[in-house]
Amino acid sequence: MLHDSTTQITYIYEPVSETGAELGEDELPLSVGEYVVFATCGSKCCDISSFDHHAIFTITPAPLTLTNIQVKNKEYDGTTTAEYEPDSEHNIKIEGYFGNDQVKISTTGTPYFLDSEIGCNKFITFTEFELTGTHAKNYYLVYPDFITASIYKR
Repeated sequence: MLHDSTTQITYIYEPVSETGAELGEDELPLSVGEYVVFATCGSKCCDISSFDHHAIFTITPAPLTLTNIQVKNKEYDGTTTAEYEPDSEHNIKIEGYFGNDQVKISTTGTPYFLDSEIGCNKFITFTEFELTGTHAKNYYLVYPDFITASIYKR
């Protein structure tokens, strides 16, 4: 329960069913989920009559961007498999988390060419990246749009 002494309004936040995180007393909702806020005011509230209102709101996941990804060019081998540049796989970072939120990538995604044909600056896609950490459910991954590599003739 939060109380605004200036307006004499009291706010109570509660999760809606199991979608929101449990809140302690005097705690604002910060995690992904659906919540209801109750606002009440006694008879001394801003020279108006007392009231009791509520509203439901949803906190949705925020985007995290993968950065520092480098994929090697390769000779044609008939497959769509791709490989990271040496040490690039271990230097992949995520950007966009708030404050001291604890979010990490637990597995490194596998890079793939969209097709196996010979060509320059071909787009790369990824699989298997997974977010972990205390605040992972508050985020989703945004994969880079313009990671490219080339497939050359043998």
